[in-house]
Amino acid sequence: MADIYRAAEAGNLKALYKWLKGGTSPDSFLKATKATPLIWAARKSHPRAVKLLIRFKATLDMQDVKGNTALHYACQNNDRKTTLLLVEAGANMSKVNVRGEAPFQLSSFEFFKKQVIEFFNMRIEDNLIRRKYLESKIASVNLSTLNMKEICNDNLQKLREWKWEIKKSADEINKFKLECDATKQQLEVIENLRKTYLQRMIKAREEETLAREKEAKFRALEAVQLEEIRKTDEELQQIKLETAQINSEVEYLNELMESRTSILAPIEMFPEDERVALVCLTGILSLIDADTSEEMEFSLANSDARDYIKGAVNKFGENNVGLDRAGNTLLNRVNEYEKEFSKFKNAQ
Repeated sequence: MADIYRAAEAGNLKALYKWLKGGTSPDSFLKATKATPLIWAARKSHPRAVKLLIRFKATLDMQDVKGNTALHYACQNNDRKTTLLLVEAGANMSKVNVRGEAPFQLSSFEFFKKQVIEFFNMRIEDNLIRRKYLESKIASVNLSTLNMKEICNDNLQKLREWKWEIKKSADEINKFKLECDATKQQLEVIENLRKTYLQRMIKAREEETLAREKEAKFRALEAVQLEEIRKTDEELQQIKLETAQINSEVEYLNELMESRTSILAPIEMFPEDERVALVCLTGILSLIDADTSEEMEFSLANSDARDYIKGAVNKFGENNVGLDRAGNTLLNRVNEYEKEFSKFKNAQ
């Protein structure tokens, strides 16, 4: 069984083909190292042996005792041919070893050492727009609060006027009572005056009742307005908290921007290089799979990245299945993110 490992390590295609054709599993491994023939071939930079093992359906992402896959060793050796073969075959670019290192973290490729996400610029701009919106909303809330306070003051003034009218009515009632007492001795005049005074008293009581009802309504309205003012103050506090959070996010993104560059720079710099396009697109897809914050999707959706991806797929996708699959998967991710983001904005 060990011969297949020696054949893979030496890049001996005839011997390797003989073992594979004879029924030896391409995923067999030694207990001591857990290294498969594919790992040995990649470790020793034998791309033809790697290609043969891929043809015989070797599992791409099996790990040895160090947690390294074949792609880890290909990247560590800066072996472009082997790396591209594994990537085109669908090797997992985000799988980490026992030290927490992804394959391309072991390489010295310049376009992977400059893994910066251009979307931070777009994210900062979006947060600034949101900040302006919140500031305008705060101003609107302040204006509404001021208007409500003015309305409340008007209502209080009206309430004072009604109280004065009630007091005036009460004074009139007392006056009528005094007049009635003074005219008791004049029976003839009293009868006529009594009818008049009774009518006035009834009217005054009706006015008093009406005034009290209006007072009760104004008090209820005042309570409602005070509650609305309280809710408005709570909303204002919430908006201020959200504004502070956005400011912190903007500061965070500004700090990150100092060390970031465009994730599509390789395609922009080498538009005619199919391998660069393949490695770049698969790398971006791997970053998106590893990133749960949706910031990568936001950057791609709010830039001209879609045009570069479509251009690479249209140019090389027909003859490169891995590139076509990675590019279309990226475009689908961006479209799905735009739909979800649109629903979120509409809900707001």
